[in-house]
Amino acid sequence: MSTRIWQELFLCKDEDELLTIAKENNTCKKRTEQRDYGLCYTYICSEYRKYPLCEFQLKAKQSSDGTYKLYSTASHDHQQRNPTTRLPSPIRESIIRMSDNGLVTSQINRVMKALHPGLSIDTKVMNVSRVHRQKDRSSIKFIQDLQQWRSSRQNVPQPNKQQDIFIPYYVANYVNDLFIRLTTRQLLSACKYSSVLAIDYTYKITTNELPLLVFGTSDCNRRFYPMGICLISTDESADTFRTLFRGIQQ
Repeated sequence: MSTRIWQELFLCKDEDELLTIAKENNTCKKRTEQRDYGLCYTYICSEYRKYPLCEFQLKAKQSSDGTYKLYSTASHDHQQRNPTTRLPSPIRESIIRMSDNGLVTSQINRVMKALHPGLSIDTKVMNVSRVHRQKDRSSIKFIQDLQQWRSSRQNVPQPNKQQDIFIPYYVANYVNDLFIRLTTRQLLSACKYSSVLAIDYTYKITTNELPLLVFGTSDCNRRFYPMGICLISTDESADTFRTLFRGIQQ
């Protein structure tokens, strides 16, 4: 194993300046040691997981007057990337742009299959768009108001109040853990038209850009009868359907 050659780089007047230079050099702290002369910090490339062959390091030695002597060794080497199952950055950026422009997962999948027919990326497209959408969501600021609104509508209305909204299923801990099902007696009466349940999603029509799930049934003339809606925080996942079906059975 070759010995590292350290070169004096800079004299930092305090720890704040040291942190600034470490950030400018794209490094993160690896180790803190207590030496006779004071503290010694070692920094490595902040993308070392992505580029394991990058040997660039910084070392900061504290002096008695509170300053830090900063040394460097090697240089950034980002030529060889670590193998990963993650989608390449250009493809991820394309998915994010399409998601920002209002395309849903199924539409993005069709576009990506046309552009990259050799890649199997259905699940990865869904993950990228979901994470990006959740990252940009604003928080629900009045969760207590929402809970109070629900508490007055959790019971099934009287038979003579067909149009009154009630909430048979409710989970709202925070913006990314939310499932609220709303319906009325009149909407549920559509069950008599068919035993087939139709489900679809729409996006970006709520303030928090949460998916809105619409479910219902249809008759032999293909007329659709809505049975309710769900405000949810997840995309078209198996857990979402299980929660919906379990609630309908109850």
